[in-house]
Amino acid sequence: ERLLPEGTPPSVYPDLPEAPLGRWPGGTIAPVSPGAETALVAVTPDSIGDLPFLETRSGESTTIAIYRQTLALNPTDARTYHKLGLSLVEAGQLEEGIEAFHQALTFNGSDPEIYRSLGEALSRQGHHQNAILAYRQAIALNPNLTEVYRLLALTLAKQGQAAFRSEEHTSELQS
Repeated sequence: ERLLPEGTPPSVYPDLPEAPLGRWPGGTIAPVSPGAETALVAVTPDSIGDLPFLETRSGESTTIAIYRQTLALNPTDARTYHKLGLSLVEAGQLEEGIEAFHQALTFNGSDPEIYRSLGEALSRQGHHQNAILAYRQAIALNPNLTEVYRLLALTLAKQGQAAFRSEEHTSELQS
């Protein structure tokens, strides 16, 4: 019998690894069984970022697995989609991260931080024009996000360099 936080259905965390007992910031440690030396981790969406990087039994990061399971319980939570997107991008899964940001915007299209995150992922993927649009939307929603102006300028510069290289390559082909 697993001991999970009161009110937590056991199916919420079926794929989490066992971890040494201890306290993690913001997390609740629940013993796998009475007297066990290992535990399952149960967290709130706000505290997931404080977890150490662990992998689930299926090889997915614990953070991503928890976000996915949280979304299974609350599929309209924009904030959790945003955090899932950040975790996916950090794990190098850009396409999935971008999709998570789009889902977040479906449920909260007025959050400039989601647009910023989307812009960063699109820029990393080389989709500079779409990244520029995302950054401009973030600025329109909150003109005080100074970091977004820097990201926008860097992306505009990258787009200009890409256009210059393309023109250079075209002129070499015509020679």
